[in-house]
Amino acid sequence: MSASVLAVAAGALGAASVTAPPAAALTPPVGFTADALSTCQTNGIVRALAEADGVVYAGGTLTGIRPAGSPAGSNTTSAVNFAAFDAATGAPAGLASRGTTAHLGSLRFTLPPAPAGQVLRSARLTFRTSSDSTAGSADSHSIVPVTGTWTESAVTHNTRPALSTSVLGTITGAASVSTGYSAELNASALDGALGSIFSLALTSSGTDSLRIWPSEATAACRPQLVLTFGDE
Repeated sequence: MSASVLAVAAGALGAASVTAPPAAALTPPVGFTADALSTCQTNGIVRALAEADGVVYAGGTLTGIRPAGSPAGSNTTSAVNFAAFDAATGAPAGLASRGTTAHLGSLRFTLPPAPAGQVLRSARLTFRTSSDSTAGSADSHSIVPVTGTWTESAVTHNTRPALSTSVLGTITGAASVSTGYSAELNASALDGALGSIFSLALTSSGTDSLRIWPSEATAACRPQLVLTFGDE
């Protein structure tokens, strides 16, 4: 009996997180400060800042960002000339899932076809919570198929894709920050998508947000689908 295990990383076609407009939005104009704060650092010069929908965008001459307090060259996440941060926490605006105020994270994967003579036996989503102090979650988060179309550069709360009512799997116990986790998925539900582009979303009805590193993170932190094939 033979088996094949294939790991498919998100990011070949993108990953995105959309946030519902908050009940108490920031009042423009948003104030910025040059004071030293406990927020992410860039490894270059930020030349412009802008804010929209609770996200602060930084543009300039940079190639990466790192958590507050990390020395130069350590814990760096790729961010080429552009980075986005949560305006409330200062954390990188990666993928997030929460029911109140709603966050929805979407991932897109290019799934391989099954190897000759083999069928999909199991599937799981692996991910790593971000370094933000609020990244872990005590709530459960559903993994559901995305049925609508979307692009990473254009998706917003108003243009977010439609979701399936079926659940592929559930994330539970991802309570620690900067920690790797995995969630088992319904392999039979994925079988028909092999050899094609497949999108899924992280959703929740709870109040405790889950924040994970997106596809732009280092290879060890990116979300992956791990597919295990076995003999027919």
